Formats: sequence, C-alpha cells, structure tokens
Amino acid sequence: SVLLDIKESNPIHSACISAKVDDIAGVGFDFAPFEEVKEANQEQYKRLKEFMRNCNPEMTSAEIIRAVWDDYETVGWGIIEVVRNNKGEPSKLYHIPAHTVRAHKDKVRFAQIVSNKERWFKKF
Repeated sequence: SVLLDIKESNPIHSACISAKVDDIAGVGFDFAPFEEVKEANQEQYKRLKEFMRNCNPEMTSAEIIRAVWDDYETVGWGIIEVVRNNKGEPSKLYHIPAHTVRAHKDKVRFAQIVSNKERWFKKF
C-alpha cells in the first residue's frame, strides 16, 4: 500500500501519526464507575467489562484500539474482527491490519489478502 509506504519511509509523517495515535488512543479507555450504571444495565456492564478484559489472548483491548487507530491514521480505516461463539455472541476481538483488506463493491464483504490468499469477512 502506498500510504503504508509513506508512513514507513517518511519519519516526520510517521512521527505525526504516532503523536495522533498517542493523543487519541494512547491512554486506553475506561468504563463509567459501576455506581453510575442504572440498575437495569448492571449485568450488561459486568459482562461487557469482563469481555473487554478477555477479548483477545495476545493483545489487550486498549492495544487493539491503538492498533486500529494507527491503521486509521495511516490508511484511512481500521478493522476489528469480531469472532462469535456457537451462540452467535461476540467472543473475541482481533485487529486486522487494514492495508491487507479490500472492501467488496457491495460494502458488506471484505477480503483480507495475505500471500496471495484471500480470506473473506462479512460486515458485523
């Protein structure tokens, strides 16, 4: 990808992207204090917090968001793969390098191309 090459070959551009990523996604994220969550939503809050703590065996959720935002600043979009369990519920999140993915013209399907092999995804 030309945009990725520009980032890798131009240290000033790369530093600017890194600064933006640090400012936007570098501090991670947090949830509202539990006490502020309405009683009806407290179980969802607990499930979401647990999911985000264990959403990926290799990266924290903050690292995923940072990687996706770096892609967004570099190539104009970022991608998170949402893996579902056998009940159809989200069970894992993975960062997919945006420069390896192309959108189909229907904007519903996406192909990741690595080593001339295609892997297709549907929009979540």
